[in-house]
Amino acid sequence: SVIDTNAGRHKLIAGAEHYKKESEMARDGAQTGDDSANNTSVYLEDQWQMGKLTLTPGVRYDRYKSPEFVAGGSTYDNVVGALAASYEIAPRTQVFASYTQLFNGPDLAQAVFNKNGEGLYVNNDLKPEEGYNSEVGVATTLRDLTVADDALQLSAKIL
Repeated sequence: SVIDTNAGRHKLIAGAEHYKKESEMARDGAQTGDDSANNTSVYLEDQWQMGKLTLTPGVRYDRYKSPEFVAGGSTYDNVVGALAASYEIAPRTQVFASYTQLFNGPDLAQAVFNKNGEGLYVNNDLKPEEGYNSEVGVATTLRDLTVADDALQLSAKIL
């Protein structure tokens, strides 16, 4: 949705994502089981353009359901936020900065492992992966280099 106001143009973006992580367990060459984890996310962001400045706040809800063999199928969920800003310093050239919180359910590769050669061990004390990402940089778009209406975007950033 695009909404024009006296304070600038808002472009609202909403979405959803769902994916499945699958794991297979084998012992002594024989398949001992397989399982899957499901991740579902919904998000909303507002690209707010005020002349040469664009601010983009966003929010995301993640829900991760682990396999039954990990703590009886625990559910992990979290709300994370993000904020990005860009400023046009020349035509088709912007400086930008962003900060994003990260969340993901436990890594299935750490759920089951061989403990000191004593057989398979299920780690029921897994924690979700959490963190953040921040970056600053500059981006420019070059147009009509080889054919009409082509574009090449170049960017440099520091994470």
